Amino acid sequence: MMIMPEIAPETATFPIADCEACGKTVLTWIALGPDGGETRCCVHCDAPLTGELKWISAADLEETGYDIG
Repeated sequence: MMIMPEIAPETATFPIADCEACGKTVLTWIALGPDGGETRCCVHCDAPLTGELKWISAADLEETGYDIG
């Protein structure tokens, strides 16, 4: 069975924010705290992110250095 990579649709958006620890704009992920509350974290260093969350297109994400494929 051949597996084909999925291509992000043109309408897909990705959450990014500035990470002070990494010193750059990064993709984010959601961590759940002990109380069940959500916190956005850096995908590279797992540091909590406190800055403004932005949603950008796949093309814009590639301009920040990520490879969508």
